[in-house]
This record gives sequence, structure tokens and C-alpha cells, in this order.
Amino acid sequence: LATRLHAPGVLRRYHARGISACVRMTASAVSSDSGSYVLRPSGQPRAIIHFLGGAFVGAAPQLTYRQLLHQFVDAGFVVIATPFQLRFDYLELCDAVLDDLEPHLLELQQQYGPLPLYGVGHSCGALLHVLLSSLFTSTPQVANVLISFNNKQAADAIPFFGELITPVASSLLQLEKEPLITPALVLVGAVRQRITQLAEGQQVRRADEPQAQPFNVTELEEVLLLRVQDLATISTQLLPLIDQIVPILREIVAGAVEFDPTPAETRTAASQLYRVPRTLVVQFDNDSLDESTELISVLEGCSGVQLLQLKGTHVTPLTPTVPELAASVLEAPSEFALGEAEQREFLDAAEAIIRFLQET
Repeated sequence: LATRLHAPGVLRRYHARGISACVRMTASAVSSDSGSYVLRPSGQPRAIIHFLGGAFVGAAPQLTYRQLLHQFVDAGFVVIATPFQLRFDYLELCDAVLDDLEPHLLELQQQYGPLPLYGVGHSCGALLHVLLSSLFTSTPQVANVLISFNNKQAADAIPFFGELITPVASSLLQLEKEPLITPALVLVGAVRQRITQLAEGQQVRRADEPQAQPFNVTELEEVLLLRVQDLATISTQLLPLIDQIVPILREIVAGAVEFDPTPAETRTAASQLYRVPRTLVVQFDNDSLDESTELISVLEGCSGVQLLQLKGTHVTPLTPTVPELAASVLEAPSEFALGEAEQREFLDAAEAIIRFLQET
């Protein structure tokens, strides 16, 4: 790890670049111009939350963590949810996350002035926040909330990694070159392009746009057109979840067998370099993937670290957003809504996190 840290160009942000950890945003909006999704409260924000989701689902946090992010916004926080695609090199991944985050911080700082910056991460996102707060100093955070922290080795973190994925990765990639598969891949590409066009509003008229068709569109046709566009938008935002699979397979074929830094190296770095004034570690009672207890031991020399144990599972912070959104688009009840107990666990966790941040 020490060799990596001092290699030219690997950790460009190991030394601070003078970027303040405070920004300010007002007004209500959502944007994703630079990759990150920015959610603003309607009134004066109290702080900014930088959110990172779990492995794979973190590629579309605006969907997979939609309910949690809106809980933060309703409590008066500005949220920057940075999507990321999982890779074996965590240091490069952290660098990419900062590449996405920092333009927002610079622009908003210049425009609005200071607000404290908090980090909130779930599972792999919690691990990334630990690395960001230990090895990268350009965006120091006032507080971190680390939910269901996970620092497992690749064989345990990726389902069927050793038994199935590694042996067949090369064969799966070879399918891209298979002549019999080529027409199907071309068709998939065409469908993908069409979905993107629909999501961007091409050839679909919104209700507030002037009539463009030479024929009359009935009210039912108008509603169906808008519903198709809404579903296309959701589908487009889900594409990053799929897009990250092939790059991971290519890394495996190239010989990747473990995350870098390794779990042991991450523990060493965090125990020696993690310096955040306040940290809340959230652990759910029915979570076999969680390693929060180990994290508490690693951070025992750091001040302001506390463990909060709640009822729930590893997926409690996630919500069945896609079926719910689809149901709302189709104006039909969702069959995938959270049960009363699960919803209560989710709300308890969200309220506890918000309470901690409000007290910071």
C-alpha cells in the first residue's frame, strides 16, 4: 500500500489541493450533469451529504436509494449522490469518485459559500468513505455515517466469485465475438439507443409542449406517450447497473483476484490515518455481510466514533424503488411495496442517521 501511495499519478489527491470541504446550495432541484445526482431542499440547507451506495447498486443511487436520499432532503440537507461502477482497484475508484464530486464542491462554494460536508455510505460505499477519509485529503469531512460497513475479500464480497465467475469470465467475454451472437448484440444496441431517445424526449411530446403532430392526439394517447417516456427514463437510469458487469469480467480475465488495497491494508490505513471528528457506525441485527464490529476495533484510537445497532438487514437502506416508480407511472398499486415491519426498520434507521447529523 505504501508503494502505491507514493507511485506517481496513482493518488493525485493524497495531498490536499486546497478545496474547501464546505459548500452551499439553495432551491429544489435534481441534476446529473457531471455524473452525480444533486438533490436540494426547498429552503436553506443545513449541510451537504455526499452519499455513496453499495457495490453494483451504487451505480444508480438515485433509484436504488431514492427513499433514503429524499429523507435527507426533507430534513434540510443537500445531497450529492455519486454513482460508481465497482472495480478491483479501490484507490482508482476513490479517485474517480472525487473527480465527479469536486466540480460540484468548487462551483457551489464559489456561488453559495460554506456548509459542512458529511459523508454517508452503505456497505461498499461505507468502505470507500473510510478510504477517502484516510488516504485522500482534498475534501475533508466533518462527520461520516458508515452503514453496514463491508471490507470482505473479493471471494466473499462477490457471490460465486471463485466457484463460477472466475472460471467462466473468459468464456462469457468471448461471446461478444461469436458470429451467431452478433445480430442479438446489434438488436440490444438498437433497443438501448431507442430507450435513450425516448428518455430524452425525442419524438415524444410532453404536456407542456406545443402540438407538433399533424393529427389529433387523444387524451389516452397523450397519457400513454408520457408513461412510455417515464418508463424509458427509469430504464435509462438503470443501465449503469448492467454496464459495470463486463468491465469487472475483463479485470478478472486480466488476472484480478483481490481488491486493492486488500482488506488487511485497508484496516492498517484506517487505524493509522482515519481522522474524522465524528463517526456513526450503523449495524443491523440480521446482516451476515456486516463488519461494523471489526471497524469499531480498527478505529478504537480515533475520537468521536460510536456504534448504533438497529433492527434490519443488509438491504434495509435500499428501497424497492423501481417497482414503486413503475407502479406510479402506470397509476397502479405496487405489489413490491415494503411491508410494515421493513418500512419501520427503514424509517428508524433514516431517523437515527438524520438525528446524528443534525447534532453534529
